[in-house]
This record gives sequence, C-alpha cells and structure tokens, in this order.
Amino acid sequence: MMANHLGVLRRMCARMILAASTARGSSVQGFQGFQGWRTQPHQTWVGSIALPERRCARNDWGRNTRQDVAARPPIGGPAALPSRRWCSETAAEESSAGGNADRNTENAQRVHALKLKRFDDTANRQCTQCWHDVHQCICPAETSEVAKLFPHRIILYMHVKEFGRASNTGSLCQVAFPGSTKVYVAAVPEHEEEMAVELERRPAHTIVLYPSPDSISVLTFLEGLSLGEGGAPAVPAIPLSNASPAPAPGPPLQPLLTIPSHTPLTIVLIDGTWGQARRMAKKLPTNLTRVKLQMAENDTFDATYSSPLRQQPVAGRLCSLSALALLTRELLVDARVEDYLMELLKTKAQVFLRRHGKDWKGPRD
Repeated sequence: MMANHLGVLRRMCARMILAASTARGSSVQGFQGFQGWRTQPHQTWVGSIALPERRCARNDWGRNTRQDVAARPPIGGPAALPSRRWCSETAAEESSAGGNADRNTENAQRVHALKLKRFDDTANRQCTQCWHDVHQCICPAETSEVAKLFPHRIILYMHVKEFGRASNTGSLCQVAFPGSTKVYVAAVPEHEEEMAVELERRPAHTIVLYPSPDSISVLTFLEGLSLGEGGAPAVPAIPLSNASPAPAPGPPLQPLLTIPSHTPLTIVLIDGTWGQARRMAKKLPTNLTRVKLQMAENDTFDATYSSPLRQQPVAGRLCSLSALALLTRELLVDARVEDYLMELLKTKAQVFLRRHGKDWKGPRD
C-alpha cells in the first residue's frame, strides 16, 4: 500500500515539474559543480519520467543557474557565451584606464575642495599666495618692481597633493609675479579645461620645462624662435648686449644670439614629485616644446640652488622655484629677477624651518 502511494506521489510531482518548466521556461535547480557550464548535456530523472535536457552552472557567488540546451550553444563553439567572471575581468581591463581616471578625478576634486577651506579657516587661515599661515605671510605689501622685468606668463601645473602645502616652492611664483601666474590643479576638470584653452592660444610660444627625452635646450628654442619658419626673424629682435649679463657660475651664452621682443612666452612649470611630474607631463599636448636646463647639469651649481626644504633624489634636480630662476637666466631675463626669486626661496625656507623648530643650514652638499 505504501509503495503504491509513493509511486503516485512521484508521478504527480513529475507532472507538476514538467508543467512548471513549460510555463516558465526554467527547470529544477541543481548543483553541477563550480567550473562553469558542463561540457556534456545530461538528463534529470524524477521517478520514471526523464525531464528535458538542461545545462546547469554554479556561478562565482554560489548560486545555481540553468538554461535550456537549445537556447545555449555548445561549450567551446564560436558562439559560446562567456562566464560572468570572465565578463567582469574583461570589462575591468578594458575600462581600467577610464576607471582609474574617474577615481583620480574624484579624489582630486575632494582633496582640492578640502584644501580650499584652509584659506577661509578663521582659526588657522592660510595665505592664498605663499601658503603660509597669515601671521607668517611672506608676501610683500606691494608688487616688487622686479616683477615688471619679467615679461613672460607662468602656468603652474600642480599636483593636488602639492596644492596648499607650506613647503611647496612653486607657490612663490604667485608671490613674485601675481599678475602673470595661474595655478591649475591636475585632475580637477574645470582646471584641466581652462588650462587646455590657455595652451591652445599660442602653442608656438609656449614651452614646458621638463627634462623629457625629446626636450631641447632653451638656447636651441630661442634660436628657432628668433629665425622663424622662413629663415628670417619672425619679430623685431634685440641683441644680447642689451640684456643684462648672466652672472657666473654657468656656461657662457652665445653673444650673437638675438631674442624676440614683444613676444612674451608662456612657461608651463610642472609641480609635483618626479613620479607625479612624469605622469602629468604625458597629459600635456604633444605640440608644445619641451625644454631642459643646461646649467642644472653642474653638481656644484645644483648645490648652490638647492632648497633645504626637501632632499632631491639625485643630483641635478631642483625645486620648482630654483628651476624657474635658472630658466630666467637662460631666457636672458634681467639678472635681478633671478636674485629676487632666490631671495624669496631663502625667506620661505627660513620661515618654514623656524616654524618647525629647525635652523637654516644653507644648501645641501
């Protein structure tokens, strides 16, 4: 009697499962392993009735999924569908660059917004130019007359971690030349867009100070600029004798070189660690001329212009303001500009070191 009841119950369950499978297009949930879709179709038997062939897979999160064999091509065939894990990994690889860029943008915006609040903090407010506390500000009450001797424009392309730091020397560009310096923070969309517009205005008269493999000397750039494209001076030129002579040390400049007048340059300074600067330099337009300093290759000269605020990883590398000071010499700018920049650097270092209980030790060996 019991066996008869069990047989009837099995047949009723089988009919119910078949009806549900036909109506919903699905079948019994089952466990068939962790390695994706089975390579061979199989049949599920309930009592004496064979259910339609199904394929079963266990996904990466432990949930069983099933599909009809007819609705899914054979495994290994050209139209085989990939697993969910493969899809996820592939999508991550294809969008890794964009995903990282999005994350970098979000982080840069967040950090930049937090640092901007320091300029409005009533308790510990920072100066918007030298980035010291307001009670230790080193900005002059009036713009120095030396600033009028510097005819060029400066774009300070800065990493967000350097923005607002009291030990950063690039901020002194705002102190020395407040009317011709603009600061743009990398990975902040509005800054990137505004800087791109600035760089598109005069690309032939824009230089990027960065020692890349394709960079040229400042002297080579000035020679090409003075000759122009047709072999004749592109603009009225003034002889080198009219410019203030560059003080020693440093290699002598060619006496016959002429520099264009009434054509101020746009100088792009990349401000960050050397690893950060390398990545930021790749984001700048490739049509801009990269220049390098010839004078910074002298170790003695480098020691004279080193900043005591941070130790450079190798000889021949300078802080941002020292590099700008040397660039003014190679651009044949009045020597008083270079002296003014180095005096600002010394003042900033003294204030910063005194605040942290350290003494001025002069240039490092």
